[in-house]
This record gives sequence, structure tokens and C-alpha cells, in this order.
Amino acid sequence: MRVEGWTESKFFSFIRSALRRAFTKYPNKYKALNAARRVKKHAKGRQKWEYRCASCTRFYAGKSVQVDHIIPAGSLRSFSDLPDFCSRLFCSVEGLQVLCHKCHTVKTNTERGIVPEIAAFKKLPAKKQIAKLKRLELEVGSNAAKRIEIFTRYHKSKEDA
Repeated sequence: MRVEGWTESKFFSFIRSALRRAFTKYPNKYKALNAARRVKKHAKGRQKWEYRCASCTRFYAGKSVQVDHIIPAGSLRSFSDLPDFCSRLFCSVEGLQVLCHKCHTVKTNTERGIVPEIAAFKKLPAKKQIAKLKRLELEVGSNAAKRIEIFTRYHKSKEDA
């Protein structure tokens, strides 16, 4: 690899991160935001903007929305991935949409094959994970990884039934 001590994975993670940082200043990102915005009057008479989520169609403050790639940028694990990754990351404004945080999380988890119930369980504090497993009359694992594994097995067996 080009940097002594770095694995190939670390190198491409570095490149992917640098490209994603560049996307934060990409003009088409701001065009997508501008197309989804409307004026909201502030209580003190100041003008503010709010943005329509393309999925749920509700309006949100700027800090509560994200610009999403309709077609995911995908992975970057080798030099051969670079052209496709860059063309998807730096796409036309038609390839972008504004989503609220909740809708963006649901879309991303769906694209990654993550089941919403399992994702929600992972976010619970340890005490609530344990309480949920006890309510379901399941074994309570000794650590977070085991609790998640137990809940995932339970959830998948429920789906198969």
C-alpha cells in the first residue's frame, strides 16, 4: 500500500472519507436542498427555511434533513471501484433527494438489509435490552453482542414461522 503501516482497507476508507467530505460542498447537493425548501417565518419575524422530505412529505428544519443519493454511492474497496463510486457520489441533482433523518435511516437500513426491529434493539440501553429479552422469555446474554445475537435469532425464527 502507499502508506507504510496502512492496510488496503484503511487506505480506501481514507479515500472514501475524503470524497464524502468533498460531497458536502458539491453544488448539486445545495440545488437539491433549494428545490425542497420553503420559507418559514420565525417567531421574532426573521425568515428561516424548512425542507420537505421526499419520502414522508413533511417539512423539517435544515438540521433535521439529509441529502440522500437515490442510487447509493456504493462501496470503494479498490482502484477499480473509483470511477463508478465517484460518478454515483457526484451525480446530477435528479439523482439526489432530501430526506428527514428518520426516513433516511429507514432507507439506508433497507439498502443494507438491516431489519428495523433489530436496528432499534441495538440502540436500546443495556437495561432495556435485558428487560425486553426477559419479557420475551429469552436467555439474557452476558454482553451486548450476545444480547443482539439472541434477539436476532429470535426475530429471524419469528419471521420463518
